[in-house]
Amino acid sequence: CVSLFASALMIHENYIKSSKDPGTCCGPGCCCGCVKVFSQAFCKGCVGELPKAGEPQVRGLEKFCQGPLYGFLRRFRVPLIIVWAIIVIAMIINAGVNLRTAEKRSPIGKQSLDVIRGFEILLEEFSLFSTPTTSFVFGLDPEEPVEFGATTSDNEAKYSASEAAKVTTPEGQLELLSLCRAADLGKATNSIRCEDRSCLVLGRVQAGLCAANREVYRSSGVYITDDVLCATGRYCFMEDVARYWAFHVAGGVCKGRNNTGECGAVTS
Repeated sequence: CVSLFASALMIHENYIKSSKDPGTCCGPGCCCGCVKVFSQAFCKGCVGELPKAGEPQVRGLEKFCQGPLYGFLRRFRVPLIIVWAIIVIAMIINAGVNLRTAEKRSPIGKQSLDVIRGFEILLEEFSLFSTPTTSFVFGLDPEEPVEFGATTSDNEAKYSASEAAKVTTPEGQLELLSLCRAADLGKATNSIRCEDRSCLVLGRVQAGLCAANREVYRSSGVYITDDVLCATGRYCFMEDVARYWAFHVAGGVCKGRNNTGECGAVTS
């Protein structure tokens, strides 16, 4: 490659290189030279004389900026400043009127990915800078529980005074407790609970509640599954109320005792 380049350079210098000045007809850059010669002959008033040897050549864009453009800007400088000020003010007003702040954080990835969705739930529901809270509602209208709006955020719950009062009665509380424990029917009964999305509740397939940790329940009355991998598939505040009543009220004498006899019935 080095020898070929040196040979090509010698052939160009000795046989191909033109002796004419750059920018002239048949000189280096022949097409550009021909255009300049043609423009000198027919448009000399617009283009001007060719520069003399040794003088810097002013390009066409430079001539336009130094002449017509500069003269126009200088002559109409005040109207131009007013026009640009109006445009800038209109843009600011348009941005202030039409731009809206986002109602929620932009997604950090595809919602279909379980890892991304789980991370968003951790950020939204389990904040590191505030105390997590849990809320629940009851007493919805059985016929029209939701009054739908134009968007999801505009949906409003419709409450019924009679239904809300029902949960304060023993019958209503037992009905709510039965609803919560219906998940314990498992997959065999109407596919209530299983390990895939074919069931209403995700959890273990077998019927019944996950076995409780007896030591914790006998000492504090708090239900904790003995097997951490056993998924009940639901959480109900009414069930905690029932356990509290069974342990501290009806079975207060069983606290700290063995789970046999009457105490066994309370801690089961």
